[in-house]
Amino acid sequence: MSTFTNIFALAFLRELVANAACKKIPDFCEESVKKIARYIINSSPKHSVVFIEFCD
Repeated sequence: MSTFTNIFALAFLRELVANAACKKIPDFCEESVKKIARYIINSSPKHSVVFIEFCD
Protein backbone atom coordinates (compact mmCIF):
# COMPACT_ATOMS: atom_id res chain seq x y z
CA MET A 1 0.00 0.00 0.00
CA SER A 2 1.18 3.50 -0.70
CA THR A 3 1.62 6.15 1.94
CA PHE A 4 -1.32 8.10 0.53
CA THR A 5 -3.58 5.05 0.77
CA ASN A 6 -2.50 4.44 4.37
CA ILE A 7 -3.13 8.06 5.34
CA PHE A 8 -6.54 8.02 3.63
CA ALA A 9 -7.49 4.76 5.36
CA LEU A 10 -6.46 6.10 8.78
CA ALA A 11 -8.35 9.35 8.23
CA PHE A 12 -11.46 7.42 7.20
CA LEU A 13 -11.19 5.12 10.21
CA ARG A 14 -10.74 8.11 12.52
CA GLU A 15 -13.92 9.69 11.13
CA LEU A 16 -15.88 6.48 11.67
CA VAL A 17 -14.70 6.19 15.27
CA ALA A 18 -15.36 9.88 16.00
CA ASN A 19 -18.84 9.66 14.50
CA ALA A 20 -19.72 6.58 16.55
CA ALA A 21 -18.41 8.21 19.74
CA CYS A 22 -20.40 11.39 19.14
CA LYS A 23 -23.58 9.40 18.70
CA LYS A 24 -23.02 7.60 22.02
CA ILE A 25 -22.14 10.64 24.15
CA PRO A 26 -25.68 12.12 24.30
CA ASP A 27 -27.16 8.72 25.25
CA PHE A 28 -24.55 8.29 27.96
CA CYS A 29 -25.17 11.78 29.36
CA GLU A 30 -28.94 11.34 29.35
CA GLU A 31 -28.69 8.00 31.16
CA SER A 32 -26.29 9.47 33.73
CA VAL A 33 -28.64 12.34 34.52
CA LYS A 34 -31.56 9.92 34.87
CA LYS A 35 -29.57 7.70 37.23
CA ILE A 36 -28.59 10.67 39.39
CA ALA A 37 -32.20 11.86 39.56
CA ARG A 38 -33.43 8.35 40.47
CA TYR A 39 -30.79 8.11 43.19
CA ILE A 40 -31.86 11.42 44.72
CA ILE A 41 -35.59 10.69 44.47
CA ASN A 42 -35.32 7.14 45.82
CA SER A 43 -32.78 7.81 48.53
CA SER A 44 -33.01 8.99 52.07
CA PRO A 45 -33.80 12.59 53.04
CA LYS A 46 -30.17 12.90 54.15
CA HIS A 47 -28.97 12.21 50.59
CA SER A 48 -31.36 14.84 49.29
CA VAL A 49 -30.04 17.42 51.76
CA VAL A 50 -26.45 16.60 50.83
CA PHE A 51 -27.29 17.01 47.16
CA ILE A 52 -29.01 20.35 47.75
CA GLU A 53 -26.00 21.59 49.71
CA PHE A 54 -23.70 20.42 46.94
CA CYS A 55 -25.71 22.38 44.37
CA ASP A 56 -25.55 25.62 46.37
